[in-house]
Amino acid sequence: MLTVSAAALRQHIIDGETYAAIAHRYGSSEGAVTQRCRRLGVSARQVLGYHRAGRPKGRRRMCVVCESEFSSTGAGNVVCKPCKQIHAGENWTSGVTPI
Repeated sequence: MLTVSAAALRQHIIDGETYAAIAHRYGSSEGAVTQRCRRLGVSARQVLGYHRAGRPKGRRRMCVVCESEFSSTGAGNVVCKPCKQIHAGENWTSGVTPI
């Protein structure tokens, strides 16, 4: 049974270690690390916003409104969160005026 603290697991994840590397460090299995992280609420997805394999969700895109780079969740996601909040009440079908 893996008995690593949430703070230690969080730090390993922030340091860029994969679940496999953490498991090797503590002499455990990757599945045990995954399960422990989920139970403690410190999975890579929760800490970094990444999938379990360590890949970023979607890809980096340029916002069509402010032209800043952001992590997109898919082909239809072309406006960053700050711009969506600024233009929250607008009709998106007619486009958005850049700020």
